[in-house]
Amino acid sequence: MTYILPDELKASEWASRTEVAVAAVTSCGAALRALRGAQILATDDGVQLKTNVDLAAEGWVLGLMEASFPGELFLSEERYDNGRGPVLQGARGFWTVDALDGTRSYVDGFDGYCVQVAYIENGVVEVGVIAEPANSTCFVAIRGQGAFALTEGAGARSLKLDPSSAWPAKPRFVDSTLPKGPAGAVFERLGADLLECGSVGLKLCRVAEGRAELYAKEFKLKIWDIAPGEVILSEAGARLVDWAGEPFPYTGKVTHFSNVAAIAASHFGRALPIATAR
Repeated sequence: MTYILPDELKASEWASRTEVAVAAVTSCGAALRALRGAQILATDDGVQLKTNVDLAAEGWVLGLMEASFPGELFLSEERYDNGRGPVLQGARGFWTVDALDGTRSYVDGFDGYCVQVAYIENGVVEVGVIAEPANSTCFVAIRGQGAFALTEGAGARSLKLDPSSAWPAKPRFVDSTLPKGPAGAVFERLGADLLECGSVGLKLCRVAEGRAELYAKEFKLKIWDIAPGEVILSEAGARLVDWAGEPFPYTGKVTHFSNVAAIAASHFGRALPIATAR
């Protein structure tokens, strides 16, 4: 598998970290494709689906990355949920790992799952990497250096939203199901079309690449769900905020967030009147 960073990212101080992250998530993505159809052991509490594949995927990503960055801190979903998350108090930098985001899509045979990691330093997401195994695509961003979609064995496509683009007559709202509650009211008011997508990470990428205008969710999300997409969105010209219009804290002191919205910066005030219009 060959995913080559564009020159803009190779020039960054974060390039070596990014290359390891790309290798980890894309190789894990290939393993997830190979595991499709294997026996899956799952528990479902009605809110979250957990499987043996989630654990295997996390072990794959952490195995490669912890070997590459010994002694660094990794805040990963399965370890955290099992009470084995690292103590981040006073930590300057740490990684987030979500080795299978969109488990339900994966189990049900849909394409909307991803593998994603982020590196955060001093509360700022510096690197975000999201692999989309079904399309052999890897979304990558480094703060201040741009966002790109890498295709296996091919080149890199820059992700940059046009700030002069007009608001469409039927904007596209990305989600796995028709939105409900306040987000559903906005969906109805805008006369929006639904773009279906399973994982949170890929939903943010759909906004970053211009395939959807808006993502808004009341559901509780975690830092590993949104940190990789935050820098990809920011570098592409979009914003990821809460419904009060404020950015999320990425210090690690808070791991769970609610009322998430992603939208192109140029349309922010007009299209997101849930609680953000000012």
